[in-house]
Amino acid sequence: SLQPSAFREFLTWNEVRELHEAGIEFGSHTVSHPVLYERSWVDIESEISNSQSEIAHQLGAPVTTFAYPYAYPEADAAFTGRFESLLRAAGYACSVTTRIGRAGLGDNRYALRRLPVNDEDDLALLRAKLEGAYDWLAVIQHASKACRAPFRRRQPLRIPGRASAIGSAGDSATGTATCKLARRSS
Repeated sequence: SLQPSAFREFLTWNEVRELHEAGIEFGSHTVSHPVLYERSWVDIESEISNSQSEIAHQLGAPVTTFAYPYAYPEADAAFTGRFESLLRAAGYACSVTTRIGRAGLGDNRYALRRLPVNDEDDLALLRAKLEGAYDWLAVIQHASKACRAPFRRRQPLRIPGRASAIGSAGDSATGTATCKLARRSS
């Protein structure tokens, strides 16, 4: 069973399997949690496919949902279009971005918004987020990204020997729930 620890950030594979057997779906979130926008397309494809295959191997079940790690470059249509194509080719059914908000009918299922949820949220705060109380943050987030976009360039980085990690279960679990809601709505 799940044991809290002040020094442990991620779930063990045994804990993931236990939660999966209880009905929790796990989605992919990259292998090393990089800034994908700064990586080469070969690296990006490796991050999404290796994460997906490891989780599928560990759970014995397909992985069809993806949660973008951070800094989703929504202003770069060429990048987001190609990224969506990679996800489709890998067999993903949907993906959540780092854009704050709730998914709506008609949203692109490969560029869904998501809500930040963490262990500090009580039931009242979670309910408020689900009912739209955090939607106003999306306007601020979008304006902030728009101001920074002209100063940001996509430059693939080569970082040899980075340590691997699957990513936080919280991000992928939140993404999976959002994707499931979007699929039910469409």
